[in-house]
Amino acid sequence: VISVLEDSPLTNAGLGSCLSLHGTVECDASIMRGDGACAVVGAVKGVRNPIELTHKLLLHQSQGLLSLGRIPPLFLCGDGARLWAENNGVAICHPDKLVTD
Repeated sequence: VISVLEDSPLTNAGLGSCLSLHGTVECDASIMRGDGACAVVGAVKGVRNPIELTHKLLLHQSQGLLSLGRIPPLFLCGDGARLWAENNGVAICHPDKLVTD
């Protein structure tokens, strides 16, 4: 449902968001389940639906510990968030595609 808002240039989420000082769209998103588990992304460029990235991150956390007993990420930002999106099947786009008139 939130992806519909991110896809609409009429809302300040995803496509058509306010521009940064550098003239780019940098999105934030967060999601929380009833049991308190949550995932957050910040200042991510070129991810059309940041909420889908947070949802995928939340699902990744539920798979348990990573190798060497490391905990999965909870908060990703900037280039690291975009790279994680690319490596985990989240749809990305050229950052300019999120800018509207």
